[in-house]
Amino acid sequence: MWQERELIALDELYGTAIGTETPRGLKTLVSRLEILLPGIRLRDKLAQAAGHQEIADVLCLNGCLGTRVLNVLRTSEIEFLDLVPSMAETDGLNLDTHDMLKVFAKSNSFLFLNEINLCGVTLRTSDVMNLHHLPRLARLWLKNTSVGNEAIFLLLPLKRSLLELDVSENLAINDDVVVAFTMLSKLRYLAFAGTSVTMEGIRLLASSLGPHRHDMEVEIPEACKEYLDNMNTKYIVSPDPLLVTDPQIVQSLSTLEIIENLTAHSTINSEIPVEGPRLLLIKQLKEILQTREADLQVRHLLGLE
Repeated sequence: MWQERELIALDELYGTAIGTETPRGLKTLVSRLEILLPGIRLRDKLAQAAGHQEIADVLCLNGCLGTRVLNVLRTSEIEFLDLVPSMAETDGLNLDTHDMLKVFAKSNSFLFLNEINLCGVTLRTSDVMNLHHLPRLARLWLKNTSVGNEAIFLLLPLKRSLLELDVSENLAINDDVVVAFTMLSKLRYLAFAGTSVTMEGIRLLASSLGPHRHDMEVEIPEACKEYLDNMNTKYIVSPDPLLVTDPQIVQSLSTLEIIENLTAHSTINSEIPVEGPRLLLIKQLKEILQTREADLQVRHLLGLE
């Protein structure tokens, strides 16, 4: 009895040994999976599978990745899992959805996994914590999962491996998430279209990343795209040499020079005031130039130059 308990404990710690990717090893794995998934002619569906990944692909496609199946696959060499078909709710009756993700939190699990698709699956913030221990996770798709800012901050333990992240269509994500984005220092693809992130947040993102990170591909909300497409209605984007572009020197300009600059910008945007106390005019021109500077950084980040 104690030997049985010891084996169970070892399986929990290290995962069940499922064999190598040889015909004999794969046959053993398929036999185990058949026990867990009776009545679906699994052996026929896996007849052409030549490795752990191909077996996983078939299981993913058929929505067969429940908690028990994932536990069996913990020590496999799987690199990609599409969990969407297996976690889809049917009238809210898929009670296994959140327990499935807990398998990833077990030690020595899925050490080769580098990509997970969860798009469209309703997640709780705590669910994201289960992904912390995946040492090679490089691509994570969380589009339309109802996650918010806190969930993105919980991804920071993955900053050494995460290269691509999609959190689009999650309205609870707003400008406060930008700090987390910048701390995920290896990101090369970041999508947050359909979130509540505004131009203010994107300006902060571009400024924080700096020029050395501008090889990143970024997808932004539609409202921000429209703003960038219409920058030339807000102020003069490419002023002639007689106009000031550096917000730091506005304070040293004469009042007449400040008015001349504001007047030039007001030909583009009639809402820009050209009269008033000097301090107000200084503030107005500095804000225009700072906004222009930040918007140009955003355009550079997005490759719109």
